Amino acid sequence: MLGADRVLAYVERQPNGKYARQLGYLYELLAGEQLPLQVVIGGAYVDLLDADKYLVAAMPDKSSVSCAPCAMPASRRSPRCWRSPRSPSCRI
Repeated sequence: MLGADRVLAYVERQPNGKYARQLGYLYELLAGEQLPLQVVIGGAYVDLLDADKYLVAAMPDKSSVSCAPCAMPASRRSPRCWRSPRSPSCRI
């Protein structure tokens, strides 16, 4: 199991890294506790899910991203939708 101490160490080693920030975000979201970071997190906005593999809600204003789990709708794309994401069979 991946404990808070291992997540914290990884995020603090690479506070601007894409995967470190994603891991820290997911840990806090799923564990329901905030990591006691001693570093400043930075870097450009990165999507949590690959839009080529998942149908995700459009969020044009990324500066106001909500952290509530219910505010993050997503569905896995089927192989048919990977080829043509705008086909009628891909609508949800």
